[in-house]
Amino acid sequence: MSSPPSQFLCSLTSELMKQPLLSKHGHHFERDAILNYLNDGNAVCPISGLPLRPSQLISDRTLQKKIQTWRATQGDNQVHAVAVDDSNDQQQDCPPHEFICPLTKKLMKDPVITTKGVNFERKAIMKHLETSRKAGKPYMCPITGFSLHPSTIISDVQLHFDIQEWQMEIDQGAAALKQEEERLKARAEALDALPWGRLSVDDLLEDEKSAED
Repeated sequence: MSSPPSQFLCSLTSELMKQPLLSKHGHHFERDAILNYLNDGNAVCPISGLPLRPSQLISDRTLQKKIQTWRATQGDNQVHAVAVDDSNDQQQDCPPHEFICPLTKKLMKDPVITTKGVNFERKAIMKHLETSRKAGKPYMCPITGFSLHPSTIISDVQLHFDIQEWQMEIDQGAAALKQEEERLKARAEALDALPWGRLSVDDLLEDEKSAED
C-alpha cells in the first residue's frame, strides 16, 4: 500500500483515518484519538491551541468515503466491511457520537458540560455524583478522573439545540419516507385492480400520465 494523501491522516496521530471528525477550527482527527485526548482533560485543539470540546466536532462523511475509495484502490480487503457498517449506521439513524451521554450511552435530552469540556445527561451525572456523596467518596468526573463539583456543571445550550435540530431532521425524514411508501403502496394497489386483459397499450400509457399529473 502506497503512502496515503496527507489529508487522509489524523492531525493528532498522523495515521490513516477510518472515522474522521472535523473540528470547528477546520482540523481533521480520528474519532477515538481526539475524543480520548479531550476526555483526558484537554480543553484545547492540539493543533490550533484554541478552545475545543466534543460538541464542536462533527463526522465528515465525505472525507470518510474518499478514504474508503482510496483504500479500495490499494487492495484493502477490510474496506467493504467498513462501508457496510457505515451504511447500517445511516439506516438506523444513529446519532453523532457527541450527542451520546458517556454514562448512559443514550441520546442526551438535557445535556450539561463540565469545566473540562465533557458532556453528560444531567440526571445521569447528578445521580453519579450523588452516589459518590452517599458512599463518602469525593466528587470526581467518571471520564477524566478530575475533581467535579455539581456547582461547576452547566447546561450546554448549543449542544441541546444541535440535538433537537438533528432529531427534527430525522423525524422529518422518517415522515417523508413513510409518505412515499404509502404513495407507492396505493399506486401498486391501483395497478393491481386494473382490468389488464381489456386494456390496450394506449390505455396504459394514458393511465400512467394521469397518475403523474
